[in-house]
Amino acid sequence: MNHGIGVPFAFGLNDALDLELPDDVIIRWLSCLVIMYVCFLLGIVIAKYFFGNRQMNPVEYKQELVEVSREQITSVKKTFVLMAAIIGIFVFIQLWNPNLLIVSLAKDFGAEDYKAARLAYGQGVNSEVNVIGRIAVTLKFMALPLLINIAYALKDLGRKFSNLFWFLFIIYVLLQLVTGQKAAISLAIISLLICQLFKSGNCAISIKNKVVFYTISALVFLVFTLLPVQYMFQYPGLEYGDALSSVVNRLTSETSRTLQLHFYIYPDIIQHLNGGSSFLFSGLFGSGVNIDPGRAVRGYVLFGDTTEASGTWNAAFIGAAWADFGYIGVIVESMLVTMLLWYYHQWFLKQRKVPIVVAAYSTLVMSTTYLSEANLTTALFTFGLGSSFLFSFLFRDLKAKLKPK
Repeated sequence: MNHGIGVPFAFGLNDALDLELPDDVIIRWLSCLVIMYVCFLLGIVIAKYFFGNRQMNPVEYKQELVEVSREQITSVKKTFVLMAAIIGIFVFIQLWNPNLLIVSLAKDFGAEDYKAARLAYGQGVNSEVNVIGRIAVTLKFMALPLLINIAYALKDLGRKFSNLFWFLFIIYVLLQLVTGQKAAISLAIISLLICQLFKSGNCAISIKNKVVFYTISALVFLVFTLLPVQYMFQYPGLEYGDALSSVVNRLTSETSRTLQLHFYIYPDIIQHLNGGSSFLFSGLFGSGVNIDPGRAVRGYVLFGDTTEASGTWNAAFIGAAWADFGYIGVIVESMLVTMLLWYYHQWFLKQRKVPIVVAAYSTLVMSTTYLSEANLTTALFTFGLGSSFLFSFLFRDLKAKLKPK
């Protein structure tokens, strides 16, 4: 939405920073948005040629779910519950640190204290020397949402799956609370509703569909209650109206504002990174540098220092693509994204709709939201757009009638 129907309302977003963007920056931004959407269309044409063009038949889809339910196919290995529990416990032990909650209970707790506690936590678990901590962080974002969805999809087939679901979900919520991340809990709830939508077989987008109704109700609750409360917790003394305004700004304009700044910084102030936005690209293209584009943008705009590392300003994946390779990066990554998503959709239509397939697809659907807030490699490997799909095969029972239809 931010990079589509919201574009006409995105001009002048950086005025609050006393930063008037030159016309050529605005032209770059608009041009790359147009290029992105054109490449989406071209990517679909190419993807259809390579991956096919199956269409979902709602009647057949629902009938298949009925057959799978009647046969009570779990579709997961016998060791799934044990493996999932071990992963959950490992992530919890490595990442649990109630310091943020303790600091928030102090009498003179303020926004700066909250920021300092979050920064200290992030530096501790993501330091270059703490390899185990970094693995745990990746598993939290990539594996836990997948495992939660799998357990949810299986919960009607036994109490052990139901217990596993609540065990993992509680761990996930607790870890988000101690890290102060506002969006993750909301995304987890929406992901479960998406999983229920596919699991029910009633995929029609209609208010008469109970799952759709519950999803809309959840969104209203998140926007008008949960997220404002989290902002009020983060900034003591903040009124509800201001908190709600912050939520609306975060959802509707923040990523557009920061995306514009990527076209302002690169290449006029910082040269194109030639793959330096990620370890993967840096290694592939031999750029010799590794810079988070959003972190450099924030550091320069706020402090005049591109190395300032106390935070980052996320933007859509084309922001990092532009920072890396300019227009070529936007073209190539836009087409790659489209082809990957088309492949996932065709894979889902081809597979038998056993619980783990439904759960994996639901997780992938939710993972696509990170394309509006992270570079492509981060979305793929940290936030599960690629890694959760591959990870799901670790738990699949390949002997359980999972052959393509």
